[in-house]
Amino acid sequence: MGNQNSARDEHALRRRLADLEGRLAALETAPRSTHTSVSGGRTHIRRRGALRVSGETDADVLLHVGRDDGTDGASAHRVQLGRPIDGSPFIDLRSTSGADGQWALRDREGRAVIAEGPTGVGLARPIMPVATSWISSHPSLWPSTTSTSWTTVMYAWSRFQHTVTSFWFLASAISTSGQIRFRVAGTVIGTRSIPQTPPAPESRQERFTVDGADYIDEPGPVLVELQARCNSSNGGVHATALYNEGAGAVPEVEPAT
Repeated sequence: MGNQNSARDEHALRRRLADLEGRLAALETAPRSTHTSVSGGRTHIRRRGALRVSGETDADVLLHVGRDDGTDGASAHRVQLGRPIDGSPFIDLRSTSGADGQWALRDREGRAVIAEGPTGVGLARPIMPVATSWISSHPSLWPSTTSTSWTTVMYAWSRFQHTVTSFWFLASAISTSGQIRFRVAGTVIGTRSIPQTPPAPESRQERFTVDGADYIDEPGPVLVELQARCNSSNGGVHATALYNEGAGAVPEVEPAT
């Protein structure tokens, strides 16, 4: 009786193993799921795992999140978004620092177009000049007018790429008082009063803030002008450009003209 029970148990075990092997083979050869969703839950990849989405070939990495074993043998974690056309990295965020810092936007050759500094501070790419404006130290040498009517003392063609752009000027009124105003495409942005300076010429700093959203979609550069006028014909109003800057904040309200 004992031998018969052992034979039946062995037979059942063989059938069970055969069934499991069949299920495993079916799972390995089953077509990939065309749609999978997680609703009200989460997918958690643990213990230095990684999520990887490839294109036509495994080399076309469209998305990689998690552990990444580099070619130099070093292991790190990376978030990489690849181009659908060839899988080349476009956005690259990693847990180790290098010459390009920890994140970079890359071109199709792998070069960092925009990247943070090596220590995670500032920019490593692009290499940009330090914003510097060199001007004469004597206001009498700046562009000026002695007219009591609005006169353009300087102008430029500006391409707006920010929702807020600020234009800074230095102005001085010698032997009289006066005003300056800033115009964009013929529209007056703001006006500033310039008091008469003491016998020794002094200057004051003035800022005009422009809502760049009105000009971002212009097909080309926009004419910007600094105009000035004197309150009397006894002297002149002098002004010079200091610097310009762009930002993304909501522009402050210009004082009433």
